[in-house]
Amino acid sequence: MRELTAYEQLHGFLDDLESSLDMDLPDFDCDNIVLCGMGGSAISGSITADIFNGFSKKYIHTLRNPIIPDWMDERTLAVISSYSGNTLETIRMYERARAQGCTLIVITAGGRLKEMAEKDGNLLMTVKPGMDPRHSIGFMIGYLACIMKHTGTDLIDQFKGAIPELKRYRDELEEGSRVIGLSSSLKDKVTMLLFDGGMKSVALRWKSELTENGKYIAMTKPLSDLSDPNVCNDFSHNALHAVIFAKDVGEDSFAGKAMQLLDSKSVGYDVLKAPSDSIIINILSMIMLGDYTSVKMANDRGADPRDVWPIMKLKKLLNERMNDR
Repeated sequence: MRELTAYEQLHGFLDDLESSLDMDLPDFDCDNIVLCGMGGSAISGSITADIFNGFSKKYIHTLRNPIIPDWMDERTLAVISSYSGNTLETIRMYERARAQGCTLIVITAGGRLKEMAEKDGNLLMTVKPGMDPRHSIGFMIGYLACIMKHTGTDLIDQFKGAIPELKRYRDELEEGSRVIGLSSSLKDKVTMLLFDGGMKSVALRWKSELTENGKYIAMTKPLSDLSDPNVCNDFSHNALHAVIFAKDVGEDSFAGKAMQLLDSKSVGYDVLKAPSDSIIINILSMIMLGDYTSVKMANDRGADPRDVWPIMKLKKLLNERMNDR
């Protein structure tokens, strides 16, 4: 089977999402929901939490390390996501959540995690193989939306209603002008990603995509942190370029004050204002923009956006160390 290019995987994001929104699942009786994963498999949990936190009556928590808190128990629904199914930290999350009596759901393309879920009789939701883990988020977000429906918060119709507009936006991105302009602004810069409430997952996604696809350095900060003078010192370097994610860009808003600060420091910036009243459209459109921009930046510098050898080497060393114990 031919491996998909980075652009083909980006294009398939919405199709993957749309195809995964109709899973037939049982209802889950739980008090809280914990979305567990690492790296590219974890970001889908962060995105889902940002979308659903304003609607769900149940606490939604994202977990990115294998230390399972004591409050996770038989009333906790733990969703364990690992594209490969072999990520060491995620396997530890599964084992420890299982030991604490949590209800478990596994999202994976295979590997050891799939084997464990099948052996234990836990619900397994499979993702198609052959993708880069960070580009499997269409499936993972769709699956998580289905899970959330069966915990009592149903946004499936809103997701489906957003798809046509998001596809039109994808067409605009693939025409290139917006991506070309933004990638040009970020070229040879360290990107500072500034976000307000509800857009943290977007900034985290941009950070990972600029780093992994584009091979550039990026940082994230809440807009509210800019009142701290120590944080403001970060903006005195001429190698920085800021990207602001905000709904309100008025003069007295956090974004407005950030723009004034950046102007005073002669730091370039782009403001990416939320285009819609729909949080689903706002978050997913900004995710798509960052994904396409990061791949464009990699191609412009002659880098392979799919090559993440440092991460693969680290995973190999971790697994070898654990196997030696």
